[in-house]
Amino acid sequence: MPHEAGIQNGFCGAVGNTPLIRIGWLSEVTGCEILGKAEFLNPGGSIKDRAALG
Repeated sequence: MPHEAGIQNGFCGAVGNTPLIRIGWLSEVTGCEILGKAEFLNPGGSIKDRAALG
């Protein structure tokens, strides 16, 4: 069966690659590019996913 885009074979395959979100106003104030990790987009919505994998 072909593997569909975005579908993982298991939970561990979905952990990681957390999206980064540019924080524009803070970047402008500091003169640096400031990024935040969107941990709420982890499978299950938990920030503990990565620690449990390691």
